[in-house]
Amino acid sequence: MNDLKNYIEILCFFYLISTVIGEQVQVVYPFNLISWSNTTQVFKFEVLNIDHYFQPVDIEWQQKKCQNFKKRIVQTSSVLSNVSKELTVPIPKIKSTITEDRNSFYRALSFCIFGLEDHHLELREYIADAMFVIYDLSIFMKGAKTLKDYCSARNVNLKGTEAFYTEILTASYLLNTCIYIYSTEHKIWQFFYKNWPNYSLLNMKKKKCIYLTDTKNYIDVVTDVVDNNIINDVELLDTENINKYV
Repeated sequence: MNDLKNYIEILCFFYLISTVIGEQVQVVYPFNLISWSNTTQVFKFEVLNIDHYFQPVDIEWQQKKCQNFKKRIVQTSSVLSNVSKELTVPIPKIKSTITEDRNSFYRALSFCIFGLEDHHLELREYIADAMFVIYDLSIFMKGAKTLKDYCSARNVNLKGTEAFYTEILTASYLLNTCIYIYSTEHKIWQFFYKNWPNYSLLNMKKKKCIYLTDTKNYIDVVTDVVDNNIINDVELLDTENINKYV
């Protein structure tokens, strides 16, 4: 019975993989603010035509960030890795890692840094405060007054307020770490990093990054992406073998 269960799980995994194989990977970044409200933020995006890699933050990064926030590592985060490979599409997960609520972006950051979600409210406060001291953020929002109005109207420091592009960009500055977010709706990676919008000459070869997915404003962590050679594995999968278990 356990063998059957394991095999069914394998079949489910390969089925999920097959749903994303063949998707073209494109990376964009928010370039020009068009409009914003309490419930949405609309930007014009530009394509970032540089080489992109899947190189998640590692234990050394986690240790440094915990020191910066004067916290101890509770446990090693499952997103930490020494892997380095071409950035493709995230491997879909049967079960989410991060709690599904309006704090999910901050929960995901807490999970990456501390190994658990518990510090998401503190990170929210850090990010809300940092928005007023990072000069590029006022340009990003087309003026300091617009930025102030945005933060006030949305109550970005309050629990339950979803993170929009401005908060995500602020987090990348605060953590000095690039953040990739894969939109499952648009099938595209969104890129956030310091020195916005001067990304065209970036060399990402050795940069450790945070990788997340966005599904209808719910943020989850990416633990792996599809290997290019996994296509062959999917094609070679012999589903007829399940017959020996039934």
